[in-house]
Formats: sequence, structure tokens, C-alpha cells
Amino acid sequence: DEYRDQVVASLGPEYDPSQLRLIRDERTLVSLIRELQNHVTPAQFALLLSRLQDGFVVAPWEDRQPVHRALDRWAPLPYGVYRIGSEEYRVVPHPRLRLEMVDAWPLERVIPWRGGRMLGYKKAGPFQVIIGRRTVEATPYVRSHRDRLYVWVGEVPTGQKFAVDGRLRPESAGADWQIALRLASAETDRPGLSVVITRLVLYYPDRPHQPVQVWVSTGYSYDDTLREDGVRRFHLHRRLVISLDVFDTPVEVGVTVGDETVLHQVLEPEPHYLFSVVNRERVQARGVADLGDREYVLFTRGTSPPQAGPGVSVEPWPEPYGPYTVYRVRWEDADHPFDLRVGAAHWSFQRRREFAVILDSKPALAHLRLKPHQCLRFEDLSLRLYSTFDLTAAALALEVYGEEGLLGRVALSPHVSAAGTAHFFDVDPALWQEVEALTAGQHGRYVLRFCDGEAVLGEQVLSLMPALSLVGWDDVTPHHETEPLEVTLASPDCPIWNPDTRQPETQ
Repeated sequence: DEYRDQVVASLGPEYDPSQLRLIRDERTLVSLIRELQNHVTPAQFALLLSRLQDGFVVAPWEDRQPVHRALDRWAPLPYGVYRIGSEEYRVVPHPRLRLEMVDAWPLERVIPWRGGRMLGYKKAGPFQVIIGRRTVEATPYVRSHRDRLYVWVGEVPTGQKFAVDGRLRPESAGADWQIALRLASAETDRPGLSVVITRLVLYYPDRPHQPVQVWVSTGYSYDDTLREDGVRRFHLHRRLVISLDVFDTPVEVGVTVGDETVLHQVLEPEPHYLFSVVNRERVQARGVADLGDREYVLFTRGTSPPQAGPGVSVEPWPEPYGPYTVYRVRWEDADHPFDLRVGAAHWSFQRRREFAVILDSKPALAHLRLKPHQCLRFEDLSLRLYSTFDLTAAALALEVYGEEGLLGRVALSPHVSAAGTAHFFDVDPALWQEVEALTAGQHGRYVLRFCDGEAVLGEQVLSLMPALSLVGWDDVTPHHETEPLEVTLASPDCPIWNPDTRQPETQ
């Protein structure tokens, strides 16, 4: 007690030894270390630099640059320890990965971490990682002026071809899919249901040319084969939309490679289903209406007729669907909330769901302008969402699609917060870091699909453009408007077609 009184009297009550708390949880301790050591990803550090106006930043190789020039001079940002004034920042491949952990990895050996869900690899020289149709360049890791390594860290891509440093990896072997029950038709006298496999990826490198069969217990089957490299991908394939003539017993859906069933799911009939006519997707009980929803189809096995609130009309279809009685449901008056009950099921919408994506981008370069959907880096985009329902209470996710289909799904909810204006929501720029991890900086067209659970709220198309610069541009000397002006375009990221030589060149 006497010692404690002396400490408090000389240093203050915040140093009272009796108030010390031991941290026994490893995850909490690691989080504290990362916070104290300023652990940031390249995207987070680039955002920090873009917000600073003055000062200098010192790179791990002792190069000193003004903060406003560092991003252009050092792109892409290598991993390592940077200094801004008296502060140190450790740029790391992943928020939960420390540089000391990377230092402990042996060279040219794939290292599993986070329970094997992610892999890491480092080498003394540059190397590439192939994921599906994408090629990812390793990022430099600079420990000193003369000590440079190259590092890659990423998730295991289930069902896709996966090669690290020229060697195929077995970790991604397997299968993955997305399957759902949807409305088959609402324009005939007998609406029905269908099983839809929106995405199916297979990768079995040790089974080239093996037969692939997608089968349904109703008797449907679709046959194909694996390619020479053991890959087969299906994305929104029209043959994988299977109509159900009746749905009165469980329906099994499976995928077989060779003699092995690699995917299997049983769809059990439920007492009630409500589907939107607009997108043919199921509306969950106590859900929220989608934008433009005015008409629905109700399937019910109950004996009690559905009860609708004001502004909602219910009309039975002439023909049943197996054991289900079918109703056409119209939301005719949006001034009244949508309310529909049948048995124990209840759907209630206060208003139609309205959702919009609002993107703003920084100007590209002087004398160069991009279209609204184009960007040089995802970090250059500012994302806001407009919604008539509370996005902070929804299970939001972002699906990123490339040319080869779905690249991955990112949890969006942790990045969304309410803005000061009603119905507007801010999105943390850290989201782009996760998008960048999926696209790996590959130029091209991407589709961002915003989802609430399995329901799609909206889509946004983005084009990641290669960097361009003007060589020999003179913005001081005036030019006559009728005289041609010679301009040379150059790009450090990709060749440009030269119409004079009819060859791709760097400028």
C-alpha cells in the first residue's frame, strides 16, 4: 500500500499498480500489439498518405519522399516499416499478420495460417501466383536497403486452379457451388418452382478428363468432363436451371466427379413460400420488400386462406402446384404497408426497399479523365449507400465477379455506418482492401453485387484501368486550336497499341 501511494502521488492515479489487468487472451494481446505498432495494409497506408498534406515519409530502404509524392514513386507499396515524423507504421500483407511472423517463414515453402484458411509464401526473388484465370504478382518486402524479399498472402481458392511460384498446389482441390430454390414461371396458368445452381466450380488436378455429372433426384442429369488441368467452371449456366414438375417430397441435388459425389444438398418442402415476380427469388418471412416489387406468387400447403392487409390483393390461380395452392399477390397501394399472413407465416413490409450505390472518384491525372465507372485504384473510390431500410441491422455482403465468375464474397456489414443524413450510409474505405485482395490488381471489368443474405440488393460495374501518363506534355506554351498537337501516352502497367507501327509498345 505504501509503494502504491508513492506511485500514485508521483505519476498519477492511472499508474496505480492495483489497477493493472493481465491480458491472458492471445487474440486480445495480438490485437493490442498490432495497434501499438501501427499495423496497416498497403491500402490502409496509401489512404493515410493520401489524407496527409505536409511532411515526409521514410521508406524501409531509407528513401525519403514528401507524402504527396510517395504513392506515385513507390507504387505498389512494398511491405516493411515506414516512418512519418516520429511515428512508425508496419505495412503488412494482412491485418492479423505481423512482420515478425513473415520473418519466421522459411523461404520457398507454402505456410498455412488462420487454421489453413489462408496461405503465405516468400522468396528471395519475384514470383507469381495463379488463381483461376488471374495472375497475381508477389509484393516486395523490404527489411533494409540491401535486404529485399517477395511475399504473397491469400485465401485458399476452393475449386479453382491454384499455382504458387510455378507449382500447382493441392489446397484448392475440391468443389464449391451456390444453389437456391426460385420461381420458375409466373406468366402461365401454373407457376412452378425450379432448382437453380448459379455457380459451380470444380478443381481436381489429379483427375484430368474425369466425367462430371450434375444430377437431381427427379431424374434430371447434365454430363460434362473435367479439362486437362482438372478444372470445370459453370456460372449462370442455362442447363443448371432445373424445373420441378412437383415439389411434394424432398429433392436431392448432387455433383459427381468420376465415382465420387463431391457436392450434395437436400431441399425439403416447406409449408409456405413467397416469391417475387421481379427477380424470381424467395422472400423470407418478416423480410423487406425489394425495389420495384409489386407482384408476388404465394405457394401454401395450409388449409387456411391467406389474409392480406389494406392495399394488398390476393387472387387464387386456377391450377394448384402439386400439394400447394397458388395465389397471385399484388401490392397495389404503397401508401399502406404490405401485410400478408398464412398459417404461422407472416410477411410485413413498412415500405418498398429502395437501395442505391453512390460512387465518387478522385480525378485521375491532369489532362486525363475517366468515366464514372472507371478507376486506376479501388482506393480512389468513395462509396456511400442509399437505403430506405436500416443497413446497419442487415447481414450485408459484397460479391465480387470477374470474367471467370465469382471471385469471392466479402462481409460488408462491418464496414457500414449510418451517415448524418437520413437513409444514407457511409462505407469504410478499408473495404477496398478486401476487394483488392480478390482482384489482385488485375485490370479489367468487375461486377460488385450487394447482397442482404442471399437476396441481391443491387449491382455496380467497375473497370480497373491501367495507369496512363502523358510524356513530353507542355502545359505552358500556348498552341493554336487548329494545329494538331502531338501527345505521347505511356503506361507502366501494360503495352499500348501504336497505330503507326501496328505493334503494342510501352508508349
